[in-house]
Amino acid sequence: MEELKCCHRCRLRLSGERDATAYHVNPAVAAGEVADALSSDAVCPICLGLLQTHLTAAAVRKIADAVRAPGYAMRSFSLAIALPVALLVRERGAWLHLRRAEAAAAAATDAAASELRPLAAAANVVDLKDALRWALGDALSRELGVPYEPGAALEVQLGATHSATGGEHLVLKPLLDAQQPAASRGRKRGGGGRDYDGPTWQTAPESDSTRSVLRALGTWSADDLVGKCAGLCPPAAVERPCALSVVVERAPLCIEGRYRKLSRQLPQSPWVLDGERKCPSSVHEQLERHALDAFGAAATRFHAAGREDVDVRMLGGGRPFVLELLEAKAAEQPMAEALAALAARINGGGGPVEVEELRVCDASVIGGLLKEGEESHRKHYRCVVRLSRRVGAADVATLAGAGELKLQQKTPLRVLHRRTQAVRERAVYAMEAKILGPRFLLLDLTTQAGTYVKEFVHGDLGRTTPNVGALLGCEADILQLDVVGLQG
Repeated sequence: MEELKCCHRCRLRLSGERDATAYHVNPAVAAGEVADALSSDAVCPICLGLLQTHLTAAAVRKIADAVRAPGYAMRSFSLAIALPVALLVRERGAWLHLRRAEAAAAAATDAAASELRPLAAAANVVDLKDALRWALGDALSRELGVPYEPGAALEVQLGATHSATGGEHLVLKPLLDAQQPAASRGRKRGGGGRDYDGPTWQTAPESDSTRSVLRALGTWSADDLVGKCAGLCPPAAVERPCALSVVVERAPLCIEGRYRKLSRQLPQSPWVLDGERKCPSSVHEQLERHALDAFGAAATRFHAAGREDVDVRMLGGGRPFVLELLEAKAAEQPMAEALAALAARINGGGGPVEVEELRVCDASVIGGLLKEGEESHRKHYRCVVRLSRRVGAADVATLAGAGELKLQQKTPLRVLHRRTQAVRERAVYAMEAKILGPRFLLLDLTTQAGTYVKEFVHGDLGRTTPNVGALLGCEADILQLDVVGLQG
């Protein structure tokens, strides 16, 4: 392999070496010295310097500084790597060159090729990303003082670019053009970090994506195309190594719990209509203002199991929610104490929102939460009802004795501007009423999820049948409504 003038880690890759420690950086290497058997001015033509110049002590410190710069608290980190697609065809070209040399040597000496040089089959060549993770993960762990753990919430994203070799993969253009369906478009990445020696991750054209090139290399004719290219088999020398960019992102910190809304002038989310804000705050913002400060987050996303109207209180055990904290700098602090302190701050100020049962959860909880809001079987409400006549004991008995009611509800007039006109069948399972005054009732009712309770009381000009007014033979209106319980 010496004729390729490649770095010793690429020689290990081509021989199929999968012992991660074989790729580790010697911590005794002096600052600025290339950790490789080659001279410092020779760039490996296979990895384009990624396993050389970016693994010196000085280079690792530079990467570590970029990781520390955003100010994230760290217990561990993971690595995500995006590489130029030219590296894939260069690697295949190097392998083809060695295979030809191996076959020629075997023919000349009448010996088995495997006895002459340790060359792995193409499928067994160690992926450059794996080698870089093994080498840099270990070196960066020592520099940062925290372990490298694949899948850790704090992700260090490395993006390599090399303009001089940018079009080399086009030797596979006939195969790229023939691919159907086209490969997925590359993702554009960003986040809380900073670059060094290069731009942040870029979006690759569809035909240039890593997946497309890998698919092309997996066809029978790929070796013929690469093998005929003089600049790829063997790979030509380059003057400069890849430029590397570093971006740091932390997976959202998800906190689940239950909230109670004590105000009748508070929407669940910011309420803006025709560019004008209708209420000064919301449940989301009440929680957000405390959480941003407590965890050093940049922003939040709010998810809840259903919602209540702005003028409806959420009481009882509260409504389940998840608050996603984005780019949370202090996400690694002891969570039990931090969440207890957050709950105390929210609940202790006499504000319109209270929380309980706060805990860290996985992001997968969000999908289940939304489904829970849609499919929760029963909801318990309490409302104040005004009748057009005096109320009596017979009215209380009528409502209590109504049993389970099947409602036909047309889309309410108050939401018809934003919801499809339809007739929905819903159920009221039970009712219990108490007399509050000559014309006033306190009505407790249990309904199916999705029931329009206000319309069940006043009838919505006949769009909901039956309704309380029709049951009592008079006009009925709703003055106040509270959610007092959710039952899954």
